[in-house]
Amino acid sequence: MTEHTRKMHRETIRLVFHDDILGPRSESPTPHLEQLWKEFHDPILSWFKKEYDLDFNVDNLMSTKQPRRTARALEKGVNALDDWALLGLVTSVDSTLSLVASLALWNGVITVEQASAATRAEFVVQEASWGDVPGNTDLRRAHFLMDVHSSTFFLQSLPSPVFTGEWLRSVLNAKSTKSTADEEVD
Repeated sequence: MTEHTRKMHRETIRLVFHDDILGPRSESPTPHLEQLWKEFHDPILSWFKKEYDLDFNVDNLMSTKQPRRTARALEKGVNALDDWALLGLVTSVDSTLSLVASLALWNGVITVEQASAATRAEFVVQEASWGDVPGNTDLRRAHFLMDVHSSTFFLQSLPSPVFTGEWLRSVLNAKSTKSTADEEVD
């Protein structure tokens, strides 16, 4: 993978994280949407906060500002991935529109079907309200599931470390140790 491609993939993940589909919530959601958030978003967000010891903001803005500490830590983790893991993660993130859900998938915390319900909650409500469009809605859902199944299988098949909280802390500690050592040399 070229350095340019690596930078593009990292930037895609960074941009999606800052607009992660699990962040924004409508000010006046339907009861169905509230139930989907409670059932599918909240457990993923709770896992994320506990696993990585990082905050994740949820509010009623379309572009939810995430904490700087969280963004920096995840960026360092993404930068530490090998090319194969980066490719698998960007594919998952691009499909789900959620770095948080993609990490939960990679770690085996949720199934593809749970990720689908979480990251497509608004679509599910729309489909329940307005119905399916044969040849469109069903194909879009099938393509989504195929993309997420394949990227999840790919990520879980890699020999490289899974992007766990422990792994991320080791990456952050290695970076801070290296920074301290570099400062001592100066």
